Order: sequence, then C-alpha cells, then structure tokens
Amino acid sequence: MFAFFMGWYPIYKKHVEKLNVVLSWILKLSAFNTSMLLLYLFTTKIFSLPEDLVEMKVAFFLFANIGFVLIDIFFTLFIPFYIFKIRKRLGFKKDLL
Repeated sequence: MFAFFMGWYPIYKKHVEKLNVVLSWILKLSAFNTSMLLLYLFTTKIFSLPEDLVEMKVAFFLFANIGFVLIDIFFTLFIPFYIFKIRKRLGFKKDLL
C-alpha cells in the first residue's frame, strides 16, 4: 500500500499544492481514494479476499482518509524542516526547491 500510493504522491503533492487550497484538497483526496479503490479491487480479485462486510469497508475508507489527511499535514510541516535544517546538517549542497 505504501509504495503503491506514497511512491508517486510527493511529486503529485508538490504540483497540486500550487493550486488554491480547496481544489488542492479535492484533487489530493480524489487521488488517494482512487489509489485505495484500485488497491482494494486488486487485492479482492487477485488474492480472492472476501468482498463482504460493507460496514468494514466504509469504516476502513473513513479511517484511511483521516490518516491520509494527517499524513499530508505532517508532510507539509516536515518537508521545509527537512530542507532547511536536516539537509544542511547532512552536508547536501544542492537545493531541492
């Protein structure tokens, strides 16, 4: 799951956050939910996991979205800290921005 979504998400996040805040969140949540749906379909069809328990699916998607929003906020706060504090201490010369 992590590699399926988070592998490309930081690049997507960088470009989407140049738009206004509301549109940015709509696009980010849409991308996340599309990835979650594709992963769900992949796991149920390929690995033949049971598709029942509708309540569990709804709860899972709800909590996954809450987790995604929290992770996105953390990334937004951590990325500048990494670029301006940690990266300098590690001795990197090239700017990321």
